[in-house]
Amino acid sequence: MVDDLFDTNIEQESANLKTPKQYTEFGKKVSAILYEGKAPFNIPSFFQEMFRNLATSQIKAEDIKKIADAATVAHTQKFKDEKTSTNKKTKSKKPAIK
Repeated sequence: MVDDLFDTNIEQESANLKTPKQYTEFGKKVSAILYEGKAPFNIPSFFQEMFRNLATSQIKAEDIKKIADAATVAHTQKFKDEKTSTNKKTKSKKPAIK
């Protein structure tokens, strides 16, 4: 998976990230490979580990809030999608008793 993700080694790839566009493209590349994995149940573990030291990094609190907001939006959309798919069950049209 690492070979698919990085054409070069990870240090070279991350050293070239300087602009927001480069980070966005890198994120798209990582997510495309991560989400096509054969073990999606491990994705929470991946993100928990990735964010473990986020508070002690050089990132600002405002930027952490942006990350949290993006996760909330994704959660809300996924929740709606799952709720919609479970509500699509056909209801029986039995006569109602009055």
